[in-house]
Amino acid sequence: MIPIISIASLVSAIISLGATLRVFLIYRQRKNDALWYFGVWFAVITVMFSFFASEGVITSGAVSAFMDAIGTSFVYVSCVLLIQIPFIFLNKREWGVISGIVIATAGLVFLIGLLLDPVPSVQLVLGPYLFWETQYPQWLSTYTGIVAGITTLTFTLTFLYLGYRGKRDFIILRRSAYLAGGMLSLMLAAISLLALPQGVFVAGMVFGSLAMVTGVILLYYGLLWMPSTISHVDIGESDNDIL
Repeated sequence: MIPIISIASLVSAIISLGATLRVFLIYRQRKNDALWYFGVWFAVITVMFSFFASEGVITSGAVSAFMDAIGTSFVYVSCVLLIQIPFIFLNKREWGVISGIVIATAGLVFLIGLLLDPVPSVQLVLGPYLFWETQYPQWLSTYTGIVAGITTLTFTLTFLYLGYRGKRDFIILRRSAYLAGGMLSLMLAAISLLALPQGVFVAGMVFGSLAMVTGVILLYYGLLWMPSTISHVDIGESDNDIL
């Protein structure tokens, strides 16, 4: 049997780890707060994917549910970090702090919901593919999807807006396009991996994995156009020291 979700998560973890190391190398050259948050965010999703990948060697439904809960908790941690970045560029850091507190509170509610109704995962087999399916209440899955969706949509729309405002500056436009496109790809990956019915499970896994890898790569290329200080995009000012 092929643990397809674990394999896809392992590939994503390896790519995210590579992006983490590269981003921190860039950060050493450019002490940019947004780069620091991106680096930590990549590190967090590397850990998240590692927990999901570990389910491929698990034989207990209770252990699988526990590992999935930890991995999903890192989704909330990643959202707390990610939501800071658009507000750094908008020069509204206090909004990022407030949003982060709201998301962290939402993550705490998620954990309390799991503790109140712990249910072991169930092992499913579809043809040659084997995977664990979580059995916790549907509202918890929907709740997590809403939090992650709002966070990534905020990020995407912000950089689309910044790209439009700075469209006369090639660096700002290209950076914004890569970052918005990368996050959009990750949104599509999440939908494919989590929301598609079992009838198109394999196709959804393939598309979701490709979209995940594409999203990470696009985000990384967007960071190559990151200035040594945050650009004042509202007045079209940018820094040309790119890699």
